[in-house]
Amino acid sequence: MIDFIREILSRRLWLGYGSDSMFDFMTRSPMRGQTIRNTQAILNEALDFEVKTRPKIRVQRDGSVRVEMTFSKEDWEVIARAKDVVSHSVPSGELTAVLSYCARFTLAKKDPSTSLREVKVRQSQGVSRSSRRYVFQRDKSCRHFMPYPRPVPQRVRSP
Repeated sequence: MIDFIREILSRRLWLGYGSDSMFDFMTRSPMRGQTIRNTQAILNEALDFEVKTRPKIRVQRDGSVRVEMTFSKEDWEVIARAKDVVSHSVPSGELTAVLSYCARFTLAKKDPSTSLREVKVRQSQGVSRSSRRYVFQRDKSCRHFMPYPRPVPQRVRSP
């Protein structure tokens, strides 16, 4: 393959086929019998080209945004794992919904501009399980002593 490319470069063979450049010849050449995408992948691999892509962002008429981007294999595996993890919150599993959910979750946890009013106050559930476990291991007992005495209900005696 590389010898083929060198031969094309040295003899400028792409000009005889009506191509403007060698890249145009290699990607659109009918004699190769490959699709453009396959030819680009073969060239990138053979010449050790790093795949550089920029996201294509287009704002549509209705205000929605169309984004086209490329993920590495590792990034895609992370996204697929995130889809599995949030499947209870995003049952449809659509990529746009999953990414929106993850973005909202991250902003709720990490955004410093979140005001105190927006933060939900958690109600105390009493003594936590880890605290109870610690006390049990420390005291070797499951008895719980109240810091203040509870009133004992009076039983009504029947005459």
